[in-house]
Amino acid sequence: MGVYKEGKNWKVQVYYKDWQGNRKRKQKRGFRTKGEAKEWERDFLQQQSQGVDIIQHFITNF
Repeated sequence: MGVYKEGKNWKVQVYYKDWQGNRKRKQKRGFRTKGEAKEWERDFLQQQSQGVDIIQHFITNF
């Protein structure tokens, strides 16, 4: 995971596990500030963790 400078803009690269446990990589470019990039990274990881919890709930309860 990380936030990187690319020319005048910032890029985010995040590794996460999908619902099947496979490792995935997500990149997003074009942020004007490092703060914007970090905010997107934080939001993305939070959404991923909530999505996995919901799927895990259905797997264990059904």
